[in-house]
Amino acid sequence: MPYYTRAYNPQPTARVTSQELKNEFQSIDNALDAVETDVGKGIRAPEATTALPNAASRALKVLSFDASGNPIATVLAGDVADAADNAAIATTKAAEAAASAVAAHNSELAAAASAATVDIPALESGKYLSNNGVDMVWQAITPPQVLQRAITSTDTLIASDLGKLINASGTFTLSVTAASTLGDGWYCWLRNTSNGDVTVDPASTEQIDGAATYVLKPGFTVLVACDGTAFTTLKVKERTYTNIASYTASGSFVVPADTYVIRGYAFGAGADGATDRGGAGGGCAYGDIAVTPGETVTVTIASNIAKVITSATDRLTANPAVTTTGGTASKHASVTNGGAYAGGDSAAASNGGGSASGSPLGVGGNSAGQPGGAGWGGFAGGVGGGAGVGEAGTNPNGGGSLRTPANLFTDPLLAPLTGAGGIGFSSSYGGGAGGPGAGGGAGGGSTFGGGGGVGGGGGAGYWGGSSVFGGGGGRGSSNAGGNGGLGGGGGGTGSPAGTGGAACVLIYY
Repeated sequence: MPYYTRAYNPQPTARVTSQELKNEFQSIDNALDAVETDVGKGIRAPEATTALPNAASRALKVLSFDASGNPIATVLAGDVADAADNAAIATTKAAEAAASAVAAHNSELAAAASAATVDIPALESGKYLSNNGVDMVWQAITPPQVLQRAITSTDTLIASDLGKLINASGTFTLSVTAASTLGDGWYCWLRNTSNGDVTVDPASTEQIDGAATYVLKPGFTVLVACDGTAFTTLKVKERTYTNIASYTASGSFVVPADTYVIRGYAFGAGADGATDRGGAGGGCAYGDIAVTPGETVTVTIASNIAKVITSATDRLTANPAVTTTGGTASKHASVTNGGAYAGGDSAAASNGGGSASGSPLGVGGNSAGQPGGAGWGGFAGGVGGGAGVGEAGTNPNGGGSLRTPANLFTDPLLAPLTGAGGIGFSSSYGGGAGGPGAGGGAGGGSTFGGGGGVGGGGGAGYWGGSSVFGGGGGRGSSNAGGNGGLGGGGGGTGSPAGTGGAACVLIYY
C-alpha cells in the first residue's frame, strides 16, 4: 500500500477552500510519519559506513558485512547441495546430542547402581545365583525332564513324540508317520519293556535300517531317527543276559533295576540208574518272562519238580523222570521265545547209560541201551562214547561231536557250547569221551549237555563218565555208573548205579 495517494486535484479555475488545503496537507503529514516509522524498523548504517554495493555487484548475492562492519555482497554459503550438507550436519549434531543425553542417563543409572549395596547370600550346593528383582538369591537347578508315552497295542509314532521315551509293552505293530511329515531331525527313544516283539513299520514303502520293518526285541532300547526320507536306529541297550542266578532249592529272585525281561530255564530231576539199566532224563521248560524292576520272582524246587512263578502264576514247570520214563514240562502262554520238552526215556534191562534231559534243542536223547550216556538234541549215546550236543556218539572210543544248532547263538544257554569228546578224556562242552578199550579206564565226562562215556572194558571194572549238566551218565564196567548231570540227566548203569541229575532253575538277566 502506498504511503500517500493524492485525494484533491482542483481545476485551474476552481476555487480552493482552506479546509480542502488543510486536509491535503494532513494526508501528506501522515504519509511522512508512516515513512519515518518504517525507516525506523530497518537496519540503518552509521553515518560513516561505506555505501551499499551497486546493483550489478550484489545481484544473486546476499548483503553481509566484512571484518570492519562495512556492507558487502557475498555469494550464498553453498547452493542447494550445501544446504543439504548443512542439514545432514545438523542431523548428525542432533544425533550426537541425543547420544550424549543417553550416555548421561546411563552414567546416572550406573552411579545409582554403584551407590546401591547388594548382599550375596551364603553358598548353597547344587544351586545357581539369580536376581529376583529385589535381592540376589540361590535358585535350585531343575534337571531337564524326559517326556514318556506308554504304548501297549497297535499305535502310530507321531510328530509330538519328538524326543520322547516310548515304552512299548506287548506284541504288536507300531506304525510310523511319513518321514516327509516328521521331517529331518525328528527322533524318539523306543524301549521294549515286555517279552513280546514290537514290529516298527514305516509308512508306505519307506524303510528303516534299509528294510521294510524293524523288530524291536524284548529288553532292547533304540534311538529311532528320521532324515526326512527314511529312518535309522541306533542301539542304546540290548538284552545280553550277562548275569545268571542258579537255584537247586526253593528261593526268590528280585528283579534288578532297568530289567523288564528275564529268561528262565527249569529242569526236573533225572532218574537214578540201576544195576541193569540207565535212568531217564528230566523235563525242561524255558523262555522269556515279562517282569518289572523290583518284582520278586518265586522259584520252587520240591519233590524234584522245578517251577518259576510270577504274580502267583506258574510260568515254567519241569517234572522229574520216573525210572525209565522221561519227565514232562510245560510253560504258560505268556512265556515267549521258549518251549517245553520232555526228557529222554531209557531202555529197561539194557545195561545202558543214562538219558539226557530236555533242553532248548528239544526232547532229551534216549540212551537206547547203548553204554555211552545220551546227549541233548535227542541223540543217543554210542557203544563207547557218550552222545554230544546234537550229535550221536557213533565212535566206540570217542564222544559224540557238537553239531551247531540253529539257535546256538540266540539262546544264552546254548551260546557257549563248543567242542567234542576225545578218547578217554572229558569234553568241555559237547559229547563225553569214551573209555579206552581193553586197557580199561574211566569213561570221560561231559561238562554241559553231552552224555558221559562208558568205562573201559576188559573186566577191570571202571567207572562210567558223568555229565556235569543235562547229559546222561555213562555205564560203568562192573563198577559205578556215571552220574547224570545237574539239570536232569539220567544216571548210568553200574554197581553202584549212577544217580540222576538234580532239579534246578537258571535265571538269565
